[in-house]
Amino acid sequence: MDEFAGLLISECLGSLVEAFPVHLTATLAKETTRIERGSKAGTRRTGQKTTETDKLMARLLIYGFKSDTDGIGKHLSDAGLYLQHPSIAEYDGRTEYFNPHLLLRPGAPMPRIEDLTLDSDADTSAGTVTLNEVSKNRLWRLFNAADGHAVVPDVKASRRLACDLQDHQLAALQMMVERECGMVTEAKFPTLWERFGSDDNPRYRHIIFGRQELNPAPLFGGILADEMGLGKTLSALALICWHLDSIAAHQVEIPESRQTTIIVVPKSSTSGRIADRWFHIKTGQVRWTTYYGPSRHQRLAGLLQYDIVLTTYDVLRHDFTLRRDRETVYSLQWHRVILDEAHRIRTRSSAIHQAALSISSLAKTRWCLSGTPLQNSLDDFGALLSFLHVPGLHEKKDFDRIIALPYRENDCFSARRLQDLIRATCLRRTMVQIGRSLGLRPPVETTTHIELSDNDRELYLFFQRKCHLLARDAVERKGKKKSTGSKIGKGEDNLLTLINFLRLICNYGERMLPSKAVTAWREKNPAAVNWQMLRRAKGRCSKCDGPVGFGEETLTLPCGHDLCPSCLLDAEEENKEDEEATSTQICRVCHHSSASSGTRESRYRSAKTEALIRNLREEQRTGPGGVSSKSIVFSCWTRMLNLVELDLDAEGFTTSRIDGTLSLDRRQQALRDFTENPNCRVLLASINSAGEGIDITAANHVHILEPQWNPMTEYQAIGRVQRPGQDKVVTVTRYIVNRSIETYIQWIQSDKLRLINQSMDQTTISQEELDEERWKVSQDCPITVS
Repeated sequence: MDEFAGLLISECLGSLVEAFPVHLTATLAKETTRIERGSKAGTRRTGQKTTETDKLMARLLIYGFKSDTDGIGKHLSDAGLYLQHPSIAEYDGRTEYFNPHLLLRPGAPMPRIEDLTLDSDADTSAGTVTLNEVSKNRLWRLFNAADGHAVVPDVKASRRLACDLQDHQLAALQMMVERECGMVTEAKFPTLWERFGSDDNPRYRHIIFGRQELNPAPLFGGILADEMGLGKTLSALALICWHLDSIAAHQVEIPESRQTTIIVVPKSSTSGRIADRWFHIKTGQVRWTTYYGPSRHQRLAGLLQYDIVLTTYDVLRHDFTLRRDRETVYSLQWHRVILDEAHRIRTRSSAIHQAALSISSLAKTRWCLSGTPLQNSLDDFGALLSFLHVPGLHEKKDFDRIIALPYRENDCFSARRLQDLIRATCLRRTMVQIGRSLGLRPPVETTTHIELSDNDRELYLFFQRKCHLLARDAVERKGKKKSTGSKIGKGEDNLLTLINFLRLICNYGERMLPSKAVTAWREKNPAAVNWQMLRRAKGRCSKCDGPVGFGEETLTLPCGHDLCPSCLLDAEEENKEDEEATSTQICRVCHHSSASSGTRESRYRSAKTEALIRNLREEQRTGPGGVSSKSIVFSCWTRMLNLVELDLDAEGFTTSRIDGTLSLDRRQQALRDFTENPNCRVLLASINSAGEGIDITAANHVHILEPQWNPMTEYQAIGRVQRPGQDKVVTVTRYIVNRSIETYIQWIQSDKLRLINQSMDQTTISQEELDEERWKVSQDCPITVS
């Protein structure tokens, strides 16, 4: 809803509209002036109170025919009105800008709009503002519209590939080839430039800035944002093979020393990407190698002899810190750099973003592969544009000023400008759009409803009652602070802490809780339950004492110590020095190996694990033709995986496991065991570590032990099993505790999916209306009733 409205009365503007075929657009801006009370002009005394006064300013833009320029200028100046320069944010960059009141030398061209506007004082924090749910889903619809549906590709797939490309993969190859060839005029896909003028005298206008060029500079690269399971990796490999064919046919001139592609992948996906190369490319057609491990620097001199070099984000980050002291991958020139799961560089202040930005300057073409280019803020997209070196939007301050801030404030043309930018830099197709054409059968989804044991139900009710009281008090305190204008702390009394504490109980009762909470329960002492105790359930890093958040992968080592993601990365680098001797994670606190743990016996089993075991036994019965089913069990807590692993081992199941605590070799071995060992029928996986970068089509049964806040996290994990190459019907089983906080989370999931699936032209409710609706539902939630 607009905060301001006004009536503009102007005889000059009224007669202008009557005299000329013009179109007016307007924005209403608020200027705030700080005035010190009790002080005289030109003086300032410390301790004086200040007040803020608001002044509204209307800014009008006039669109008309260029032939009427002089007449419009005279009409306005006769009335004492003079045109000023618009800002890029309010100006439609697809139209030519001309100001008849700007004094120019005879024959001099009109300066570019970005050189004339003075926006240096604009707020540049908009890009990093966390998006609310309504805004995020509106942005997702913009991305989903960049599907290139009208493009008919004419590019041919290389014979080096061992499989045929699907139609949507050929379209992706077409887009990538156009970008790498610097095509603008003949491009089938949108670019940053649009052509105008006659065929004899064509000119090009930038879709964002509006500047005109005779020979526009192309963008060498882009973002392939297809949803998971649609073969982004294969499309990228097809591009590399096409490029090698072009070199062999002398259609592309490139120094032999700079024809190598470096592909950066998450640690969890390295083994999966190696398998892809064997499966998708014919033997001997592409020379490839890997670059990781403690002895990797010894292979630097020979890397450029290969067509593909595969490395990880961890290695890239580590080499970035060493680049001034020794030879690293930053000492070489690359033809192409490809980031798989590119959303990992979305935080500009992170070391991995800086590392990726640095290596991008050493390559001619740059590609981002990510099914989730938007996570929490619009700057997630801006960070990828920085990696791509998009001119004029490479710096965060420019992206904020030109794209993010205008969109946040709903300025004229801001949504269309953003959509044009997305279409010119991204290609995204979803499983909903093309899944049926791939012959994928929809998964069979079921829910196993869990009844807690009497003891766990009593435990749940004990903490539920206390959480209700804490939640009520927190809401009242925040209400009072809001009414008095007091600042509310960012992490103060977060209700999510209460909800996640109850989630832990749903999984495995008191064995998921910190010791002080268990003591309070056994002594029936609710007074001992407070915010500090509940926050401890999130865990703290045993190395740096920083919090290990609920939203992060829970990095609980089997020895019982937690490591935050930052300390875990450091530990991985230390363990690499001994990677030849051990493939397990070494705890940096107690120095115990994960290989020596896991001997504790479970004193009882939770209702969830009992139900899981029953379902697994039913699935593991030999199917037709003697083919056995394989199952993957997901949880967001490695602590839960530890307990499930003990229970399954006690029942005689042979299991494998991947999570954030394992070294690279251990992950690869775990995936090999699960895929190749017929006796290994269950894979335990952290939903965050296995939700990206790996292919688990060996499994056909998926178990999700607890509902995730973001339903897309679950679908991303399911997509590792339900993808091209899966020849079995996939079943998905979710575990939900009756009459618990999990039923509310499940409702939140369905509501989020409703927003995501709204059409582009469908009216959406505001975030305030959404919050009000969810608050009403939450009154029936087990956390808010006594």
